[in-house]
Amino acid sequence: MTAAGFHPGFLVIHGNRAEDLRDLLLRWMAHYPPAPLERDLVITQSNGIAQWLNFSLAAQDEPGLGIAAGIDMALPARFLWRCYRSVWVRNLSPKSHRSTRTAWSGG
Repeated sequence: MTAAGFHPGFLVIHGNRAEDLRDLLLRWMAHYPPAPLERDLVITQSNGIAQWLNFSLAAQDEPGLGIAAGIDMALPARFLWRCYRSVWVRNLSPKSHRSTRTAWSGG
């Protein structure tokens, strides 16, 4: 458990004003800073938004935090792929794995 009884988990926040979402993220990160060597994951809709958010977080002036370290940015598809791999690959054993070769018949 971290600051103020917050339990880490999955939080979805959506909106149509990127500046308001950035400000909310900044307030959240200032109120619940990660533990040393812990990483935060932020899912964005595009690489451009991820870059803009990184620059905004690292800004020295308002509203930035002055540093943007320990933050992973991911696109939704990459995040879902990581979730899939963490669940299914861990449960596979070499004995239960079948060959992925497919026999194609000529016709």
